[in-house]
Amino acid sequence: MTQTAPKQRLNSAKQSKQTSAATSKIEPTENEGAANGAETPVGKKKKPASPNADTPTASSNKRTKKRSTKSKSKSQPLIESGMEVVCSQTKFFDALFLVSCATPAKPTHPILANVLMIADVATQQIHLTVTDLALTIQASFEAQVLLKGEITVPVQILLEIVKHCPNGHISLNSQIQMTQLADDDQQSKVYSLGLSDADGKYEIRGMGAEEFPPAHTIDATPISLPTTGFKDGLKGVIYAVSTDENKYILTGVHIQLAQEKLKFNSRGMTSFYFASDSRISWGTQAKWDRGRKLFASRTYPDIFGYCGDVLFPSLALSQAIQLVDNGLLFEFDEKPSTKFEKLSTLIQDSFKLFPKQARQAFDIAYCSRIGMGLTSTFELYKLSWTANQGWICCRCSIPTQSELVLSLGSGKDSIQKSNLEWKNTGVGGTSRAVFSAFCDSLRSKYDPFSGGVPQLIGIHRQGSAKTFGIIYDDETYVLGLPVKNFSGLEAIEWFNPLFERCDPYTMQILPKAQRQPRPKM
Repeated sequence: MTQTAPKQRLNSAKQSKQTSAATSKIEPTENEGAANGAETPVGKKKKPASPNADTPTASSNKRTKKRSTKSKSKSQPLIESGMEVVCSQTKFFDALFLVSCATPAKPTHPILANVLMIADVATQQIHLTVTDLALTIQASFEAQVLLKGEITVPVQILLEIVKHCPNGHISLNSQIQMTQLADDDQQSKVYSLGLSDADGKYEIRGMGAEEFPPAHTIDATPISLPTTGFKDGLKGVIYAVSTDENKYILTGVHIQLAQEKLKFNSRGMTSFYFASDSRISWGTQAKWDRGRKLFASRTYPDIFGYCGDVLFPSLALSQAIQLVDNGLLFEFDEKPSTKFEKLSTLIQDSFKLFPKQARQAFDIAYCSRIGMGLTSTFELYKLSWTANQGWICCRCSIPTQSELVLSLGSGKDSIQKSNLEWKNTGVGGTSRAVFSAFCDSLRSKYDPFSGGVPQLIGIHRQGSAKTFGIIYDDETYVLGLPVKNFSGLEAIEWFNPLFERCDPYTMQILPKAQRQPRPKM
């Protein structure tokens, strides 16, 4: 009998452990007596009150009775009915497909992968809403709404189910299963949406509508537009939309309502330009207005420029551009950051052998393109050297619209002043406004160390970098050098100070070029 009692007790403990795993509630085993108010320590076997062999069996029955009492005290689930709707499969699918366009590819919260469904008895409509917090799409369609309700369910799962439903009517009903938790006063809620058609029934688990982000209401007067005209306007600008998600504003379309007109404007980062003067000065004693300060690669989408000291950066960049054009410095698939690192190393290694007594402060600007076409983006870097700080390398931020990005040299104050005047006109925020402001700055002679003819190079979305000709004071120039009597001038593009495309021989604006009249200031 001494051996029988422990064996029965172990069996009882094993049974209790198995029951706990099924109900997710841990029941006491060895220290069962402690739960009943006894003083038995944990892990210590309780001594039988009598040598009766039936004692362990009675203890086991007592524990079984206790578990049974706890199970009975647990409340039964309550079912709360929600919407009851009968709708057309075609209307449901069309509205669901429309709102699904706002579903984020990688939702940051589970609720953002859901569609909010609201059944409205008063209007006899179903309202659908999907959002990624930046874009919200709502759609409504007529249905037979028997009971109102609201719920959110995964939009992609629901879309696939409705898509494969046969044409006809679909019945929708939602419900909430509420269960009272035994340990506290809280309730667990399980949301589900039932869908049935001629082929079968489906049940989708969802989430409560109260968790869905609130929709922002636009306080504006709605206008009615012809569908055809609106589509044509979007088609006319869609080719210029950027796909760079890091500059989200460029992926959209700017719609402007004017008098009896609707203007569409979609502009990604289409080009990047370097502009410079042509003056090289020796203090206040002498000057030369035909110095080259810009370099554009003929084979790569890379442009360079310098200001400050002339001797070292002009010689170093002349060597660097030859290496680039011959494929000795850059690779076609290299990132701009890697290219700039190679250029920086080349410049710094060469500068080590430059005479210390001839060293003067200078800045080198470098820009390159990533990719080609509508998906292309640009990156801008600057390399500087001063006697006090030594080398400084940095990447410059590029704005989301056309404007002055970086101004360097002794004439930067004059450039910024002129640029501000143009920015406050009706053409502000365009490339031609920035270039025209730069030309005005040179003509103002505000900075005695800046002057001569403007120089211009740039990168577009496709192809290698370009050098542009400038028509200035009825003369033709390339990188500060007059080329009036040269042949083959039509091989490059030409601009005047108003950034109008011109004929290099007649010096007049091209027949199909857009005119850029000077605004009032």
